[in-house]
Amino acid sequence: MGRSLDDSGGFERKFRRIAGRRNLYNIPILVGILLGVPLYSLIFILFHSGITAIVYSARAIKHMYVMDRKKA
Repeated sequence: MGRSLDDSGGFERKFRRIAGRRNLYNIPILVGILLGVPLYSLIFILFHSGITAIVYSARAIKHMYVMDRKKA
C-alpha cells in the first residue's frame, strides 16, 4: 500500500508501543526465568503475539477496504 501499517493512523502509532516484537519479548522471558517459571513467560508471549496478530490483521483489512473504496 506504499507505507508501513504502523504509520497508517493514530491507533497504529499508539499500538506499536505495546505490540509484540522480538526485542519486547526479552522482558517476560527474563522475568519468568528470575521468578523460576519460564513456562508462564512463554504462555504470555503466545497470547501477546496472538493478540498482536489479530489486531494488525483487523487493521490491515480495514485500511485495505478503505483504500479499495476510494479507488472504486
